[in-house]
Amino acid sequence: MKKYLLTSLALTGLTILPALSLAATPEPGTFTFTPQIGGYFFEGNQDLDDNIMFGLAPGYFFTRELAAELVIQYIDTETDFSSNNKDIDGWLYHVDLLYHFSPDNRLVPFIAAGVGGISVHDTPEGNDSSVQVNYGAGLKYALTENLDLRGDIRHMISFDDHVSNLAALVGLTYNFNQSVQPAPEPIQKLTPVAPAPIVLDSDGDGILDNLDQCPDTPTNLMVDAQGCPITEEISVDLRVKFDHDKANVKANYDAHCRKVADFLTTFPNATAIIEGHTDSTGSEEYNQQLSQQRAESVRQYFIDNFSIAPERLQAKGFGETSAIATNDTEAGRQDNRRVVATITTMRTKTK
Repeated sequence: MKKYLLTSLALTGLTILPALSLAATPEPGTFTFTPQIGGYFFEGNQDLDDNIMFGLAPGYFFTRELAAELVIQYIDTETDFSSNNKDIDGWLYHVDLLYHFSPDNRLVPFIAAGVGGISVHDTPEGNDSSVQVNYGAGLKYALTENLDLRGDIRHMISFDDHVSNLAALVGLTYNFNQSVQPAPEPIQKLTPVAPAPIVLDSDGDGILDNLDQCPDTPTNLMVDAQGCPITEEISVDLRVKFDHDKANVKANYDAHCRKVADFLTTFPNATAIIEGHTDSTGSEEYNQQLSQQRAESVRQYFIDNFSIAPERLQAKGFGETSAIATNDTEAGRQDNRRVVATITTMRTKTK
């Protein structure tokens, strides 16, 4: 029973995660650190119980795909004789190479292989050590920019004892990203020169022609020290709330939606992801459908009432997974029944 439970936990952790937008593999030159927990399953003729194992695995990425790890693991097991069971300590130590596929995805599969050893202490035959190789595969899922959830399945082969065991592990990998500092600009030595000829400012932007990297700039635009137009980021927020179990846009939100539509009309390159949400009333499956209906309703409202091009608006439902308030009160549930979007674009600053 213990063997099947540990195997099910490990396989569940590897298969239920969706692939989204973060990347689960860091940049080259990044050091990693992974604490692990899982199950170790001995071959039947070793007379040892399958049991839980713990591990630590510092690592290093050579490229986005290729990494190496130094792995140390501990097994607290016992003999499986019908009487006179005895506690056994086991240590595994190996160096592994990992190759990651699709490193730009949030969910990244990988394969691994390595060589090392296993030492088992206080067995009926005394202490025993053996050279061990392993190979296997796993998945990494990016929780944040620097933290990944990880699962491994490894086939462990001990050559000296001619046995093969199985390890199933889950862990958390922390990426110590190496920030690259820009090289300091070289100090320019000033040397006496003859008086320079008069240099003009042909486009009238306040930057002399010999320094102007963007000639013929319109005079109404603000420019930087290189004579190029200055851009700034601007945004508008969409916030629409809904009645319980409803997906229609209420009339009192027309003025707010018109303000957002005016922004989209003024900046035709701006696009929006319209996010739908619900409170926790009802099943998760129903709330997922309802949140998608709310997002689609707001999207269609902009298309029908303000002639916004459909391809500029994307609707996406998140169900009850992203609550911003407690679902234990009516006021909190009202806040959670919402559609939101933050629409951002760039514009050139004028004088």
